[in-house]
Amino acid sequence: MPRVNWKTLMLWLASCSLVSTTPVLWGQDEPAAPPPLIASSPDSPFVVEPQTPSELFDAVVLSMRLARPGLAGVYLQKFMATNPDDNLLLQLREKHGPAVFLKFSNSKPLQPLSIQLLDRVNAAFRKQAEDPRRIDGLIDDLQGTPRERETALIALRGGRAAVVPRLLQKMGRPRNDQERDLLLYALTRLGSDVVPPLIGALDASDPDFRATVIEALGWIRSAESIPYLWYPAFGPNEPPGVQTAAREAIGRIKRQSPDQLGRVTSFGVAREIERLAIAHFRRQSVWESTPDGRVQLWYWDQAKGTVSRAQVSSDAASLFVGTRLARQALALAPKNTSLQALFVGFALADAVKQSGGQLPLPVGPGTAHNLALVAGPDVVSQSLTQALRFHNRESALGSIHAMSQIGTRNQLRLTDGQRSPIQSALSYPDRRIQLVAAAAILQLDPETPFAGSSRVVHILGRALQDEGVDTCLVVDGNSERGQRMGRLIAQNDFTLRMDATGRDAFRTASERTDIELIALHMNVARWPLSQTIANLRADARTASIPIVIYGPQEMRGRLNALLRRDERLGWLPDSQTAENLSGNLKRFLDQAQGPQLTAEERAQQRATAAYWLAHIANRNRNRVFDIRPVQGALFTASNDVHLVDNALTALASVPTAATQNRFHELAVEATREPAVRESAAIQLAFHIQRFGLLLNNAKVAQLHNAWQTADSPQVATALASVIGSLKPNPQLVDQRLRNFPLRRSPER
Repeated sequence: MPRVNWKTLMLWLASCSLVSTTPVLWGQDEPAAPPPLIASSPDSPFVVEPQTPSELFDAVVLSMRLARPGLAGVYLQKFMATNPDDNLLLQLREKHGPAVFLKFSNSKPLQPLSIQLLDRVNAAFRKQAEDPRRIDGLIDDLQGTPRERETALIALRGGRAAVVPRLLQKMGRPRNDQERDLLLYALTRLGSDVVPPLIGALDASDPDFRATVIEALGWIRSAESIPYLWYPAFGPNEPPGVQTAAREAIGRIKRQSPDQLGRVTSFGVAREIERLAIAHFRRQSVWESTPDGRVQLWYWDQAKGTVSRAQVSSDAASLFVGTRLARQALALAPKNTSLQALFVGFALADAVKQSGGQLPLPVGPGTAHNLALVAGPDVVSQSLTQALRFHNRESALGSIHAMSQIGTRNQLRLTDGQRSPIQSALSYPDRRIQLVAAAAILQLDPETPFAGSSRVVHILGRALQDEGVDTCLVVDGNSERGQRMGRLIAQNDFTLRMDATGRDAFRTASERTDIELIALHMNVARWPLSQTIANLRADARTASIPIVIYGPQEMRGRLNALLRRDERLGWLPDSQTAENLSGNLKRFLDQAQGPQLTAEERAQQRATAAYWLAHIANRNRNRVFDIRPVQGALFTASNDVHLVDNALTALASVPTAATQNRFHELAVEATREPAVRESAAIQLAFHIQRFGLLLNNAKVAQLHNAWQTADSPQVATALASVIGSLKPNPQLVDQRLRNFPLRRSPER
């Protein structure tokens, strides 16, 4: 595509006579004079009550100006009841300006109708602005008289970014060079609002078209576009025309000479793009969001031959843009393993997000999971390191899932005094990641204990007994003050446990698996605050528990340095109301612990934990993963019909009298489900054979009675195996043989 001759174009435009830039609203009558607004009663400022939709909306505007939001709400309700059409909404927008609708939407007395009105006005405006026939007419006017051209530019500028898709579509297939040049000129006159859709158009496949878009970005001179021009300017596979246009655009925006840009290296560009990609990976990029918290993302739509717009979350927008930046950086430095890991991390994060956060991920050619597998364990391990460091939970989940298939036992060993990333994931402040990491380690099947192996069982035990109500440990030497804070915290679905000292708190938190939050008064004694926190963080069993420090608000400044060092530390003033505390506590826990688990997720995690504890028993890995500390949790799980089989299998490897007594209880209790009794009896027989008889005589007698009175043949058979495991003497064996019934006739 030939380049625009800007000198000729500007001389041609300069030769045109000057015209007024005042908007001309064609086809509209002069607005009627408003009725006199003289109040005849304290209830209404109008002599005559508004009747038409336009009058009703004017009444809303006046009522808000008079600080009468209640009255404004009445008129707004009547206005919305008329179901105004798009034409009226656009007339009101033209009359009062767009800001008034945004102002109404932020007024609580007018919500939710004011928010609905804003959405309808915006939709009507977008519909008008995006109307291809209207835009085509304005494009034709660009080639008309000077007045028509200036009027068309004003109308296009009023449409802001909404007119860009059609302009680009026409620019991709111009009727002649003059139309292309005029379209490019029009784009440069529309202001910075058109930059986001033009950036989206940089993914187009036609290099000549991309060069023209880049040229437009250069003339708009928006610094926002520079990060997206680096790769077109220096990408190894970019056509010369695209590279030249991008370098000229960057120089024009940065006001630098070609010589200055000539000193830029591919390595430096790769580092800059990597920095931008990591900002998206960390979700630190700033997006301009709509009132509902979503952002507007423009992307190239190949089927339409232009850009399209999507309303997405800021996380989804960063994932979309960051993935492309990571691929660009990798193209500039293809052997950089850090960039390889970053791109794989983005791909896995996208796959996890698309799956709703659920594992396993889709597999097969073209999937992110298969990409991670073929990238190899070193790259995936580095992806996991980046995900944990930059707090990208979705990427961490996907990386761990891939590591469970291609990782090795060697990756559980300390390297240069540092834990492997999969071991570090055991202490990451997110229950989902901790459990997935524990399961991945068990799939690697280590044969010897390693640093953090006890943490695996701790995580499984906690998940196993997670019923949705967590325990908060409140630590305060002043019991009255601690109880007061505890009552406020308890309103956020926590049960409470109280301790008076830091030493007691450490003992409680390290011995229990249900502590999900620790609240420390800043003046805690035996140990002092910093030592208590250090000891809690140093022990694998307590390292990931979120901790909130509370005290007088004026004392917070003394703790700033401590709070900055650990994102799992938070601050709560001890003078808060229950409502304020709930909001602050939820924000802290979402950051320090990840989003709260749903009831379905908790149930799935309990099932997963029971399965892996049974796996430890079946693989005879108790020497590596000692499950005795979660014996109580397994006892509780044995009451759940969905967990009982795996719970009993796991308990079979715990050599305690308590375990044997639990098997006995389940086996002899006649009200239990026959399947549960049968499973418990089988495991009891196995346990006795392995660890010896740990039941007293009374319980042995109950076993005999249960065996003789069992209604179910399966239960009776399982109990018989227990009786046989007791090693009866010859006299008892003789008696049982004599009582065995013989058939009365031979088999035919």
